[in-house]
Amino acid sequence: MKTTIKTLIVSSIFALVSAPLVQAHGDHSAGGNTPEARANRLEESLGLTEEQAKKVEAIYTQQDAAVKALKEKASDPKAAREEVKKLNAEYAAKVREVLTAEQVAKLEAKQEERKKAREAAEKSGS
Repeated sequence: MKTTIKTLIVSSIFALVSAPLVQAHGDHSAGGNTPEARANRLEESLGLTEEQAKKVEAIYTQQDAAVKALKEKASDPKAAREEVKKLNAEYAAKVREVLTAEQVAKLEAKQEERKKAREAAEKSGS
């Protein structure tokens, strides 16, 4: 009984402490991955103009619709994943067309950082 109460108290404290951290980092589920949220993150990280942000949001909206349609009609999950990768690459190229050369360079640097972090996490998790 005492162990259960201790576990409950520790779990509650952990939940209270970690909730603000998750919010500060950005929740990519439950609406955090909408076209608007994605465009806002890009706007903040790359310093997009309002016009660029609107264009990027429109591209992300088109991308979401295309991916959803593809997944709905796909019968083979593996083939669908490959098609989604192709779609994502196409829409990433469209987003780059909206950006300045400086913004593209900044985006590529951020993507490289994330790639290295993922690789390091995979190595440490192995």
